[in-house]
Amino acid sequence: LAAHSPTMFAALFLGITAFLYFSSYYLWTTFVFLRAFLFGKQAYSPLDKTYYRSRVGLRDLDYYGHVNNASYLTILEYARWDWWVRMGLLPFSIKEGVLPILAGVRIRYRKELRPFQPYTVCCRVACCDDKWVYVEQTIECHGELCTVALIKIVLKQGHKTVPLKKLWARAWPQKPLDAQPADVWERVNLTMNDELLGPSDASTSPSPSPSP
Repeated sequence: LAAHSPTMFAALFLGITAFLYFSSYYLWTTFVFLRAFLFGKQAYSPLDKTYYRSRVGLRDLDYYGHVNNASYLTILEYARWDWWVRMGLLPFSIKEGVLPILAGVRIRYRKELRPFQPYTVCCRVACCDDKWVYVEQTIECHGELCTVALIKIVLKQGHKTVPLKKLWARAWPQKPLDAQPADVWERVNLTMNDELLGPSDASTSPSPSPSP
């Protein structure tokens, strides 16, 4: 038994490492849910901005030593789950069996993120209609814009599409969602400027809520 101890220890170590590596997405998503639910400041109105803060990890990096382009999409997903909880939509989506499904992404990479740098992801609803929800997301590091993206989401209850306004009315009965015209997808496709949506859209958003 003693002769096999180093081999057994190495196999156990590799097994645990592999488990943590391949399950890290689920573990981190659970952590995001718990942190937002227990410590996150709930938004004051449906169109408030929310702020998700984290730090670049080793698994986010590629061989160039900066955050891989695909890792940005994972970071944005974590931030959207944080936004979903802070909007107060999670309990109702679980009860009604409604899930947000990603339908499209338009993204621009402005500045790289290096190992262990802190970053902040800002999320807000840009506009929506009876089918699609458009969420604007930006990633900043030390006050500099690194990434800007527009996310296209559809809410599904099984195979049935659920308008965001229906779910929103359950979470925010006193503050109905004032949906803006959902032409932003086409405008972004044409312009794709640094602010993505431009100052006219930013002016429709209320002041940001305090962050934890």
